[in-house]
Amino acid sequence: MIKNGTKVKLDIPKMEEHPDWPRMSSRYKEFVYTNADKVLTVQQKELPQNLVTFEEDSNSWIFFIGNLIEAEDDGVLPQDKNYEWFKENKDLLAATYPNSHVVIFNQMVVGTYPTFDDAYQNVHGKLTGFIIQFTGEEEPAVFQNL
Repeated sequence: MIKNGTKVKLDIPKMEEHPDWPRMSSRYKEFVYTNADKVLTVQQKELPQNLVTFEEDSNSWIFFIGNLIEAEDDGVLPQDKNYEWFKENKDLLAATYPNSHVVIFNQMVVGTYPTFDDAYQNVHGKLTGFIIQFTGEEEPAVFQNL
């Protein structure tokens, strides 16, 4: 259950994977995509515990809590904090874990792997809010837990 006033972001990739996504209202999808990068405030109205609306939504669209990513108290997502930590420590991480895919969780390295796929397979579904970063020069892609 998510409490009233909790700050969250929409987990859009998870929403798009749902079999009902293609049938969702275009207005609902417009709200989702318009708010893709925004932190929203949960409103727990008279709905089942696993459904919420947002203070910022005048249409009162209903969202499943499994499609939300809880932000920190300051409104910053854990993934964003992890990425900032990675950028601040990239040189040290590259020296300590050369040409590795590091999994960062709570501003700490919690795993190192030779490939992105190895890293992803070892942490997906076990942690929420992690990122995977390559410590070398060739792979610019950033992965944030979805």
